[in-house]
Amino acid sequence: MGLWDFLKGRRPEAGAQAPVAAPVEPPVVVAAPPPLEIPVEPEAEVDVAALALTPRVLDGLKLALTSKAHALLYDPEEYTCIVCTLGNGQVQQVAECSLDGYRESREPLASLDGRLLRFDETVYRVQTYHAVTDLGQRIVLQFFQPEWDGEIVTERRKANVRLLNRLRPGTSLSRHNRETLLGAVKRAGTRPPPTFLERLAREGFVPEALAREDLSDDQKLERVLRREALPRKAMARILGEYLGIPFTDVEENVPRREHGQLFSVKQVLQWEAIPCAVEDDTVHVAVADPTDSETAEQIRNHLGRPVAWRVAAATDIRLAADKIFKSD
Repeated sequence: MGLWDFLKGRRPEAGAQAPVAAPVEPPVVVAAPPPLEIPVEPEAEVDVAALALTPRVLDGLKLALTSKAHALLYDPEEYTCIVCTLGNGQVQQVAECSLDGYRESREPLASLDGRLLRFDETVYRVQTYHAVTDLGQRIVLQFFQPEWDGEIVTERRKANVRLLNRLRPGTSLSRHNRETLLGAVKRAGTRPPPTFLERLAREGFVPEALAREDLSDDQKLERVLRREALPRKAMARILGEYLGIPFTDVEENVPRREHGQLFSVKQVLQWEAIPCAVEDDTVHVAVADPTDSETAEQIRNHLGRPVAWRVAAATDIRLAADKIFKSD
């Protein structure tokens, strides 16, 4: 019956049946497929023996891992690259390599950052970072156990930074500088106490283990100066205190050009000395080794004027000369 019939009051005839609605079929539920399980591959490990490193660079890495060092430092100098381990509160020189060998190995060393490094039966996670110094680019490799949590890793990093801070500012003594310093202390002879070794120990540059060894003071001093990584400015300052001669930082406070150029650049490098000031008729000369009497006499003859000595680190003298004699 239509709407118009319904409005006029008509009713459906007897026996007529209302249309039956079509049954509503329940929705089809499609079960979701099980998640695809992708097997987790273990991180690839790099074997120490497979690294493309020059022999001396590789020797330093093996020594660090054998000694369970916290970190390894490759530190380029004027003529060689020294290799130092960091750990247990000490920076210890363990090897040295040529600058060319270090340059060839620098990229493979840097590629270890974030990788797993296998040495014998032990696996380490390596983190690297670089630091530019006056003499080149250092690389530091830090070693962590793969299962260590973030807190332990952070504490280890902080300890490594504290050790590296001992080498600031700039770089440590080079091998040439260490030999110069050792010769100066020996030529100085007996001085009023404290001795040079005692001064180093007082400032924390003598390892506790060495202090307990049954060696003479001269043997201990020689071992410290030849094996430990020592900051050059601190060593020059302590030498000046030992000799009673003022220390001056000619890298930080570069001499005026008219003063520095009282020497030629060849003389500066040969004598490891540079004029740093002039007062009245006296020339103040910063020198790496004030005990070298032959060099002192050549300087006096060249200047023909009174000389007042200062002590400076040999590398700082070279850097000051670079700034004074460079082209405008």
